[in-house]
Order: sequence, then structure tokens, then C-alpha cells
Amino acid sequence: LAEFHSEASCFAACRLVLHALLAHTLPSHAPASASQLELLSEEERANEAIAFPIRLEQYLMVGSYNQVLEAKASMPNESFEFFMALLLETVRDFIAECTEVAYTELSMTAAQKMMMLGSRDELTSFIEEAHENWVVDGETLRFNPPSTASKSSEIPSMRLMSEALGYATELERIV
Repeated sequence: LAEFHSEASCFAACRLVLHALLAHTLPSHAPASASQLELLSEEERANEAIAFPIRLEQYLMVGSYNQVLEAKASMPNESFEFFMALLLETVRDFIAECTEVAYTELSMTAAQKMMMLGSRDELTSFIEEAHENWVVDGETLRFNPPSTASKSSEIPSMRLMSEALGYATELERIV
């Protein structure tokens, strides 16, 4: 970003690269560094192609996921289409993870609205693609989170404690 700072005020192409770099950091939950953004002048930050990803980052930081999903309608440039698709997928996945922890079941209508999907078919596809532990039962969506008991029983805790105590004893002998 620093390399493009001086060029961004002169060339529209560099400005597009700059907003692409800002937009690229969003879907991966890797917000742009504040020091990088400080290099931008007020005029450059006011440019909609740069202000847009900054606003999206602010929405993500405060957890305003609905505003992120709604921002798709106000993209300043068609070059954001790719990044917005990735970001929308990331936000929906995050909402889905929170939803399955917060609820045991939810109506299909509420789930569709929560995920901001346009149709029941889109919701069904979303469930089939990435959420095999969700069960559609008529108009109800049931969440069956994976059992954590089986994972904790697989951890050889007694063996680990025994080894840790053995290491501590050996360390004490050395010292």
C-alpha cells in the first residue's frame, strides 16, 4: 500500500489497485493496517473507491454484518464485485456459525432473513453446500452441532499429565 500512496493521487489505475488491496484484506478478516491508511490524504480517503472498503472494514469491526450485506447494492465500481462476493460468503458463514451456537432451531423464514438470502432455494443450497449438520424439518431448521464430548475423550489427558510431570521431575534434577 505504501508503494502506491504517491501514485494513487496521480493515476486512476493506481487508485484501482489501492482499493483492490483494501478490499482484498476484508474477506480474510485481515483489516488494513492503520499506519497504511494514515498515509492516505483526506482527499484520497474521500474517494469513494477507497472510502467504500474502509466503511466495510468499520462495519466488520463493530459486527454490523447486515450493513456489510446491504453494501453490495452501493458498490462504487464493478471491480468490487469479486471481493464483495468473497466478503458476503465470509459474512454469511460467520453468521451461520453464530446462529448454530445461539439456537437449537429456527424457522426457515427467519434463517433466510438472517442470512439475507433472496429465496428459500438459496437457503437450501447454502445449507446443502456447507452445513451438513443442519436438518430441515418442514418449516423448521434444526441445528445439530458436532459433539464436543467425543473430541475431549480422544485427548489422552492422563498420558499428557504423566509426561509433563516426568519432564518437570527431570528438569528439577538437572537444575
